[in-house]
Formats: sequence, structure tokens, C-alpha cells
Amino acid sequence: MRYNVILESIAKANDKKNTRDQVKSGKMNDLTGPEKEAFAAEFVQRRIRGILARKDIELKRQEEMIFLGMQRRQKTEDEIKLGPI
Repeated sequence: MRYNVILESIAKANDKKNTRDQVKSGKMNDLTGPEKEAFAAEFVQRRIRGILARKDIELKRQEEMIFLGMQRRQKTEDEIKLGPI
């Protein structure tokens, strides 16, 4: 029973991907209004997820470099006010 549900969800995902690829390549007529909205929303969500993931990875990379001693940590405002003394 669960197996059928999984197969159905995989089939639906493949159908969506095939439709998207056909529309991009020009082999399929334009989508209707709601389909266009869904396609656009999915496109924007993918881009935003990618941007946020890259920002997160960059932050983690910086933290790791500081932890490993390969980069100095940022000075706090108090350290800047006190100066080198």
C-alpha cells in the first residue's frame, strides 16, 4: 500500500519535470493561467532556496575558518574602542 503511494508520488514528480522540460524546449503549448502561476512560484522558490543555502554555507565556512585558526575573528566594538593598548 505504501509502495503504491510512493510510486504515484514519483510518477507525478516525473510528469511535472517532463512537462516543465517540454515547455522550456518549446515542444509543448503554453501553460494555462494557474499552471503558469504554479510554475513561476516553483521557479522562485528554487532560486530563493539556492540563495539562502549559499549564504548559510558561506557563514558556516567562515566560522570553520575561524575555528581552525586560518582566519582571524572580527573584533568587537569594545576591542575597537580600546585600540591596540
